Amino acid sequence: MLIKATRLSKQGFDVLVVDSNVRYGGMWRSRVIKGIEIDQACHNFESFPNAYKVLEKYSGVKFVNRVPQPRRIHINNPLRSYYPIQKIIYALFKVCFLFIQRIFTVFLRLRCLNRNRDLHIWEEIAYLKLLFFRITFGRKIKHPSGGCVAFIGGLIENTKASGVKFASDKVLSIDNYHNGKLSLKFSSKNEVVFDKVYCSASVICWLSLVNQIATDMKNPSYIIQFYGLYEVVGIIAPQSVYIAYENNPVLRRLTVMDSDSAKKYFVEKRKILVSVHFADNIRSKTDRERIIQNELCAQHLINIAETVTELSYMSPSYYTDGKYSFLQASDSTRNFKVVDTIGGVAEALFKEENPNGFYLVGSFNDLLW
Repeated sequence: MLIKATRLSKQGFDVLVVDSNVRYGGMWRSRVIKGIEIDQACHNFESFPNAYKVLEKYSGVKFVNRVPQPRRIHINNPLRSYYPIQKIIYALFKVCFLFIQRIFTVFLRLRCLNRNRDLHIWEEIAYLKLLFFRITFGRKIKHPSGGCVAFIGGLIENTKASGVKFASDKVLSIDNYHNGKLSLKFSSKNEVVFDKVYCSASVICWLSLVNQIATDMKNPSYIIQFYGLYEVVGIIAPQSVYIAYENNPVLRRLTVMDSDSAKKYFVEKRKILVSVHFADNIRSKTDRERIIQNELCAQHLINIAETVTELSYMSPSYYTDGKYSFLQASDSTRNFKVVDTIGGVAEALFKEENPNGFYLVGSFNDLLW
C-alpha cells in the first residue's frame, strides 16, 4: 500500500495515507513489547524477478540472502527446500489439463465445459514460469538487513519524503459522492471527499461500505488469522529463520524476530522472540506454549528444558476475493480498490519496467521474463 502511495504521489496526485494505528504500516507495522521493537507478524519476501531491486529502491534498505534459507515442512513428508520441484510438476500437470479441456471445448463444442478457459491457462502458465524462475535464478530468498522493522521504517520515511501525507485515524464508512467521487467518514467526526480510494485487505473486514460500493463487493471472504508471540532462552543468536508448514492442522508459519532490537535483547538476556502463525484457534494458552516448545526443540532452536512464555495472542483478519487477485486486474479504473500486499508489489514491479503500461493478467506474464 505504501509503495502504491509513493508511486501515485510521484505522478502528481495529492495522496493521504490513513492508518488507525499510530504506528503506520498495517499488518507490516512494527510493535514494541518489553521495550523491544519487532515485527507485527510472520513475514517472508518471496522471490520474484527484480523484486528485491524494487523493494530496495522504495525502502532504501539493502536486501541480503536469508541465512538460513526458509524451509517448507510437509506434515507427512518434510521438504527442506522452500521451492520444491514437486510444485513445478504439479503446475505443469494443471496447465496440460486446462489445455486439453480447451481443445475439447473448441473442437467438440461441449457446452458442459467452461468456454472461458483461456484466462485460467495463462494464469497457470504464468505461475509455472514463476516457479521455474524460483528453482533457477531466484532460488535464493532475500531478507532486509535489520529485518522487517528496518524495511517498513525505511519505506515509511521514503513515502513521506515523496510528498505523501499521513494521518492516524479510522475510516468508518465509504459512500458514493457526486461526479464519481467518494465520501469517507472518520472516527474523528470528519467527512472528506476523495477522487479515488485504495483499501488494504485487512481494513476492508471492518469497514462499512454503502450503496453502490456495497453492491459491487459481492460474496467477500474473510479469513481470520491467529498469531502468537513467544519468548524463550535460545541456543543461538536471532537469525532470519522462517518456516512454512504444509497440511499442518496446527501450524502455518514460524519466524524468529531478527530486528536490531531483538538481537540486542538476546545479547542481554539470551532470549529469542518467536512469532507463530497458527492454522486454527487454539484456545488454551498452555497448549499453545507446549506446541511451540516442542516445535522449537524439533527445529534445534532451543533446549528441551527451556520454558516458552507467551507474550501476546491476536486474531486479525483480511479480505480475499478472486477478482482482486494479483493474477487478474490489479489496477482498475474504478474509484474504489482493494489492494493486497502481493498485488501491490507485483504491480510495482511491472510499472518499474513498463511505466506507461496498464497492469492486467497479460502484463503479469510479461513481468516474469
